[in-house]
This record gives sequence, C-alpha cells and structure tokens, in this order.
Amino acid sequence: MLLKGKTAVITGAGSPGGIGRATAWLFAEYGARVALIDFNKTDLANARKEFTSPHNVYDCDILNRVQARAIINQIAKNFGQIDILINNAGVVYSTLFEDIDEAEFDQVIDTNVKGNFMIAQATVAHMRTAGYGAIVCVSSIAGQLGGGVFGRSHYATSKAGVMGLAIALTRELVPQGIRVNAVAPGTLDNDYTKGRLTD
Repeated sequence: MLLKGKTAVITGAGSPGGIGRATAWLFAEYGARVALIDFNKTDLANARKEFTSPHNVYDCDILNRVQARAIINQIAKNFGQIDILINNAGVVYSTLFEDIDEAEFDQVIDTNVKGNFMIAQATVAHMRTAGYGAIVCVSSIAGQLGGGVFGRSHYATSKAGVMGLAIALTRELVPQGIRVNAVAPGTLDNDYTKGRLTD
C-alpha cells in the first residue's frame, strides 16, 4: 500500500460531508494511520463511530497554541511519528462585503490562516526531528479568483493567505526535508452547499 506505515494528521476532519473526512478515509484505504482533528463535538462523536481506534480522533481548537501543541505531541507519542499534515480546517460564509461584521471576519481569518499556521508550527517540530515530512494546505479556487459562488471577500482573502503560507513554508522547510504544497478545490457538493447547487 502506497502509504503503509505513514501517519497522517488531518485537521477539520470531523464533518462527515467534508474534504477532511474524505481525505482520512482515502489515506486509510492506502494504508496510512490517520489522526483526525476537529472541535465540533457532534462531528467528533460521529467520526469515532467510523474510526474506532482510540488514537484516530482528537478534540482540539487549533487556534489555541497550547492545545495544538499538546494534541500534536500526543499524536506523535501514540503513533511514534508524524509524516503527513493535511491542513484542511476552515470556515466559509457567503456574506457580502459590506455586511461582514468584525466577528465574522475574525472567525474566517483566524480559522483559515491562524489555525493552519498553529497546527503546522506544532507539527514541523516532529518532522524536523525525523528529517522529512509533507504538508498539504487546503486553499480554495476562491483564493485565486477573489471569491466564488459561496465564499466571499473574507473567505477569498483567507484562502489566498493559505497559499501564501504554503509558499513561505516551502522556502523555509524544504532544506530540512519537509515538502509543502497547497491545493485549491472548486465548489463542492458538501454540507455547506447542500440544497444550493443546481444539477
């Protein structure tokens, strides 16, 4: 199996209809040991029914640096190593520019940029010790085009930031054997868009 013996940490993996959960299942099918991170209690309970090992699912607010480091250290201890990080956690709103309030703006920027930064920072320490690793940051086509059908200006700004983070980490971490890339999915038929997409 392609990923046999590898440990993959996937953030934002609680939602059953999201990219994170689908990625976790795919990585598991390819032989990886997966650690799903989320903070939504309902989604976490659902994930624990599907991923039955006590080491598969973790409750963590990735915006909290102390929590992020503690969870990553626990995962590294449980599995012995961390080879892959999928920086997938994110939030999206379709609020128009003039209607976005400060609280919503902060939530989008903090979750999509700061949260991914914090969890990557915690993970890199373990990858650096091993001398290798791979990080994939999940951006969005909105970060390239300035928005989309659903994600508006604050979302586009945050996802452009995720791309910038991936580029900056590449420059800094590749010499240490850690590869960093970003992917930019388009519109998905998921929990957020359900009922709002035409055939």
